[in-house]
Amino acid sequence: MQESLTNISKHALAKAVAVEVHQHAGTIHLSIEDNGRGFNPSQNTTGFGLQGMRERTAALGGEFNLYSQPKAGCRISITFPLSKLLP
Repeated sequence: MQESLTNISKHALAKAVAVEVHQHAGTIHLSIEDNGRGFNPSQNTTGFGLQGMRERTAALGGEFNLYSQPKAGCRISITFPLSKLLP
């Protein structure tokens, strides 16, 4: 979540951000969405922030999805097993 909010602050020029966290059936779902300028994910391959989010999600056995397009904001959706967070 922190990396997402940092990226929004630095790059998105967003006027609004929505953060949702839900627990259901042994999973945690995190969604971060902004109404900023968006980007083409297939052309943005140089950032370490997004790659780091993907790697941390994978380390928790989770699924990382990014939805964005120019002038249409961005949404990051992450789901992972709750068991990976509990001792």
